[in-house]
Amino acid sequence: MSEARRTLPWNSRPVDEALRERAEAFDRLCAPDFAPVRRAALERLAEVGIPTARNEAFTYMNPAPLFRADADSWYGAPLPSPPEETVPAGPICPHAMCVARPDGGNLLEEEILRAERTTDPVELYALCFADRFDWVRIPPRDEAGNPVVARLAARPRPVAEGRLSSSALRLRLDEGSAAVVEILPVENDVDGWSHLSLAVELGPRSRLTLVGAQPPMKRAAVTSSICVEQAEGSLLEFREFRGGSPLARGHVEVHLDGEGARCELRSLSTLRDEAEQHHHVRIFHHAPRCESDQLYRQIVFDGASASVDGSVQVDRGADGTKSNQLIRSLLLGDKASAAGKPQLLIFADDVQCDHGATHGSLDDEELFYLLSRGFAPDRARAALVAGFAQEIVDLFPECGARKIAAQWTRQ
Repeated sequence: MSEARRTLPWNSRPVDEALRERAEAFDRLCAPDFAPVRRAALERLAEVGIPTARNEAFTYMNPAPLFRADADSWYGAPLPSPPEETVPAGPICPHAMCVARPDGGNLLEEEILRAERTTDPVELYALCFADRFDWVRIPPRDEAGNPVVARLAARPRPVAEGRLSSSALRLRLDEGSAAVVEILPVENDVDGWSHLSLAVELGPRSRLTLVGAQPPMKRAAVTSSICVEQAEGSLLEFREFRGGSPLARGHVEVHLDGEGARCELRSLSTLRDEAEQHHHVRIFHHAPRCESDQLYRQIVFDGASASVDGSVQVDRGADGTKSNQLIRSLLLGDKASAAGKPQLLIFADDVQCDHGATHGSLDDEELFYLLSRGFAPDRARAALVAGFAQEIVDLFPECGARKIAAQWTRQ
């Protein structure tokens, strides 16, 4: 553990001392098998530090209340026993292999290495107190030699009152395999914090459709960290809907490691009242002729706030890269706020990269057109808002997430 006297943002207690104390209590109570992973995350968090609004990655939100509320729940009190096993991955596909505990392989070593190179402090904090990891491997063919298209469902743990509830899913797709993974919503809305950690490895020419929808939460904070590593010729299709909460943040990190890998990200947020939703997106083009395409749409009603902090990095040698990034925000209220910060970091030649962000209210000409055709004002505005969202909703596969997205964009 680093001896640097980093302090918690809300008091003078050294963060390394406080977190070590809690980690030791965690080791006594549950999942000693994962103690090395928690220690690696703790060491890394001591280097990165507990984030505040001064951190560049948290420009649009103040994360301190998340850590303060969680820390206040365990200062000077023993930790309760962990909840019952309610995390995924419960593969719906019988050909998927699910391993809930390491079986003598190098899975723990992989988790330690992942923790050591993680830069997201929210993810590190959650890993410090993880007591379960679910590993799922999707083979390309079943025993009869038929191609496997796996369907998996992952449900985050229920929110614990006043505490962090962390879920961890690790997914590996073998060469040529395909999977549809639906991240089910957090359901119980209590004062607490739910975090989902998802790490994915896409083998050569594999294909993953990752979809999720989270309805609005009034009390619970909801965060997630998704990291995808793609081999040559692989495809990632990411679809999500977010309804926001008092504090909500999604970190998405994609590494295009193999030539010809492609990723397509589509996200829709519809926020009301005092809800927040913040996206932190990092796309890395490491290999030639890879493609990334991002479209983030935010519908923000009076009093709510949203942001997208996204960057695309093209490394040296990643020639032939194609990248497009667009952030569009629809502001419906004098107090509604939205921010978009697309960035390009290009260190290669022969690339095609575009990025942009737009913020505004409903188009007056479109509104006038509907009014002139006999639409009532409220109905005309609702139709324009629905049209703004429908392009994203139509891209969802048929699943519960699509129904949730359609329901909340119609309201």
